[in-house]
Amino acid sequence: SANELTAHRAVAKETPFEGTTTANGELEAREKIEIRNPLDQQSTIVKLMAEGAWAKKGDILIQLNADEIQQKVDEEALRLESARAELVAAENSYNIQINENASKLRQAELKVSLAELTLQQWKEGDVKKKRQELDLAIDKAVLELERLSEKYVRSQQLKVEGFISKDECDRDEVAYIEAISAYTTAHVAREVYDNYEYRKDEKQKISDLDEARSEAERVRLNNEIELASKESKRNTQRSQVAIMDGRLTKLKKDRDSATISAPSDGLVVYGTSIDRNNWGRSE
Repeated sequence: SANELTAHRAVAKETPFEGTTTANGELEAREKIEIRNPLDQQSTIVKLMAEGAWAKKGDILIQLNADEIQQKVDEEALRLESARAELVAAENSYNIQINENASKLRQAELKVSLAELTLQQWKEGDVKKKRQELDLAIDKAVLELERLSEKYVRSQQLKVEGFISKDECDRDEVAYIEAISAYTTAHVAREVYDNYEYRKDEKQKISDLDEARSEAERVRLNNEIELASKESKRNTQRSQVAIMDGRLTKLKKDRDSATISAPSDGLVVYGTSIDRNNWGRSE
């Protein structure tokens, strides 16, 4: 009938159609930042932010026990301070050695200069003066010998003629003999000086100069050895300070790494909760 047809009519319109599927699985964040133990050694956890908490950038997530590292930092800092003090001492010792070397070398070179001047003064002064004195003595002896020789000859004639006594003639003879002796002595003195004293003094002065030069060379060599030793100690101490400083820097970095802060905002999730395989099993 007409009434039955009207009752089964409806108006068509667009509506959303939702399809659902049931499945098992785990939710995983699109972006995640893994936080691991940054230390090179095992350490206990002192403080840990609760799982599921919301962390802001800079919040402390994990605080590891850094007492042992801090103890090492303190011990290394003391060793470094002592090493730096030893380095200062080594630097001072090196600088002092430079000054001492310069002083020793100046003294040695002064002795060389004095020895050279002494040799030059002896050759140009003492030797000339001595030879002049010896030559003058010879000249005086020659003149005196000639005078007394003539006097003795006259005395002999006067004695023969009876003008003087034999005693006076004998005294003139003695004076003449003494003049001969003085003449001989003057010549011998010149020969002795030229052949012995001059050569002896010359060898002594040259030997003194050679010894002064040798001593100056020994001072130079010893200065190099002493300075090289001080420089080696200084460089060794510098290396030790650098090594200790690097070790202390690393220890401080490890100590600071024991405090792990959030690198960005995010939800705290423990590793064992998000990965049941191998990734989250690290202590």
